[in-house]
Amino acid sequence: MVHVEDSDRLKREDWAANQAGEQFQSEVRIIPPSGEVKWIQLTSMPSEEKFDSQIIWSGIVLDISERRRAEEERNQLIIELKRALAEVKTLKGFLPICSHCKKIRDDKGYWNQIESYIHKHSGAEFSHGICPECAKKHYPDFDIYED
Repeated sequence: MVHVEDSDRLKREDWAANQAGEQFQSEVRIIPPSGEVKWIQLTSMPSEEKFDSQIIWSGIVLDISERRRAEEERNQLIIELKRALAEVKTLKGFLPICSHCKKIRDDKGYWNQIESYIHKHSGAEFSHGICPECAKKHYPDFDIYED
């Protein structure tokens, strides 16, 4: 029932544990009669007792399929988060900004509109509008924000 891709590794690990007379532990996939692949953990220890000069091993088999599924989901989430973090751009440090027109000076000394500077360094998109204070100041004849 051991999955063909795990069979050789399992044999090597089993042989090494037998030769060393030490605890054996391995995680392998099996394919039971249901056909659904399951993960199991095999653990065994040699005892002091022998039968016909052969060492007696005692062990347990645990179904660890749920744990392995959760680990795979976690690993996939980590990959997705790393990919997302690689795409995130951040702004930090001091930004020299004109106190009148609000342009920002870049590293080369050029003055840029704040929107284009932030877009270039963060990927943020802008949508323009007008706040109530500026509407009253610059368009006093229009009642854009009626009460």
